[in-house]
Amino acid sequence: MRFVGLLVAVALFPAPLALAANLDNNKENVKRLEQLQGFQRVVAPFAGTITIRNVEVGDLINPSGGKEMFHIQQTQSLRVYFRVPQAEAPKIAVGQTFDVIVGTGGGKPYTGKVATTSEAVSPDSRTMQVELQVDNPQNQITAGSYASVRLPPGVLGKLLILPDNTVIFRGKNLQVAVVDSKGVVELRDVKTGRDFGIQSEILGGVTESDKVIVNPSDSITTGTIVHVAATPAPSATPAPSATPAPSATPASAGTPLPY
Repeated sequence: MRFVGLLVAVALFPAPLALAANLDNNKENVKRLEQLQGFQRVVAPFAGTITIRNVEVGDLINPSGGKEMFHIQQTQSLRVYFRVPQAEAPKIAVGQTFDVIVGTGGGKPYTGKVATTSEAVSPDSRTMQVELQVDNPQNQITAGSYASVRLPPGVLGKLLILPDNTVIFRGKNLQVAVVDSKGVVELRDVKTGRDFGIQSEILGGVTESDKVIVNPSDSITTGTIVHVAATPAPSATPAPSATPAPSATPASAGTPLPY
């Protein structure tokens, strides 16, 4: 007997799991290509004005470079940051409104509302940071400008300010010459705070009711008897439009008697 071999062709088909894996892989490739194509169009996350442009047409953009392409600012609502001393920090609450002045002191005040605070005092400056929200619908305030925040007396309390020509520099301590009701001079050590150029904040040593001598002589000492000059009569010249800031120096100053 003779056996004749029979050749049978068998077609192998991929399993259903392999087909599903290939399909998912192709879908991911499509998504990747769509995302790459989407980089051709840069969409801002919010409406605003481009203030800085760091790329030009034809520049190569590296997705992992971390370089800022554009800097955009939204100016309809601005944030103002300032700091308050530690003693007044508990008096600041969310929702309070303060006047914000941009530019010089004669500028138009804008209303700023306390949005949030740092709720912590900086260990370096002993101050707390406060954030104000200021509406700017007409774009009258330029973003990035410096401003001054005017806090009412109820927040910071009374600030005692003296001109620098009342402070005596002797040794290590700063002093001022105070005149009592009998015209007797007393030199008092004072502690100064912020320096405003021609005026200084007084943190302790004198009170608002004390009479302080302006431009005291170098030889004045405690116990010197002085004569308090009369308050000058008001001038007939019309007052300027700007109202001067109140000073802690009394209207009448002590003048030493000649000797």
